[in-house]
Amino acid sequence: GKGCVVDNGVVVRELVLIPAPRSTREGASAANRVIVFATPSLRVEVEVLSDRLVGQIIPQSAGDLAVEGDGRLISSSAVDDLGFFVIEPVPPGRVRFRFTAPTVQFATGWVGL
Repeated sequence: GKGCVVDNGVVVRELVLIPAPRSTREGASAANRVIVFATPSLRVEVEVLSDRLVGQIIPQSAGDLAVEGDGRLISSSAVDDLGFFVIEPVPPGRVRFRFTAPTVQFATGWVGL
């Protein structure tokens, strides 16, 4: 490639939150839960652990993931070629995720972790 960035070819999508079914396992930790954002062509799964967030973007795409809250950048993470990312520590309050890659950009809706 020539290293050109085609801005008009990038579509910024707003991903909607899909309510996840409640875990019925009594032994399941309340701290561990999975949040899913999706459109028909794109999906983001975020597992909330006690000390970090672990997630994946599907289809797999490398890029940069930003965590935004209260009108500011809280945290950011590189997303690897398999679409995986880790955010440490778990951000407080309501946040949204913004992903930027050469061919795709999206922002999720707001969610409380």
